[in-house]
Amino acid sequence: MVSHISFYTEALNVNSCLNKKVSIDQFGEIKNCPSMSNSFGNIKNQSLEDIVKESEFRKLWSITKDEIKTCRSCKFRYACPDCRVFIEEKEDLFSKPLKCGYDPYTGQWEDWNKNKFKVKYFEEAYAN
Repeated sequence: MVSHISFYTEALNVNSCLNKKVSIDQFGEIKNCPSMSNSFGNIKNQSLEDIVKESEFRKLWSITKDEIKTCRSCKFRYACPDCRVFIEEKEDLFSKPLKCGYDPYTGQWEDWNKNKFKVKYFEEAYAN
């Protein structure tokens, strides 16, 4: 991903990954992201416009990096895409993205794909 001023500016105020995004899967399920398991309705029997207007659907759009644990301390937070689907603590929308390998407290990078804990967590938590 190439970061530019419009991406940076958007990331100051909204979620840089999910803002204004809508996904409809092959079964007609309407989601914020194709990787999400939860659906907000089905295009076959609900209006896309009505679903997108719902505050519950738009909730993820407005989560900023300044609200996300760890990210709020990261100097790269406004230049980084943020995944709210794959997160370290599945029940906490404000937890660190699972696929992030940067530690802003030490300034160290690690390849998250090689972190056995993260890979195992990712496989177990998102297998369905």
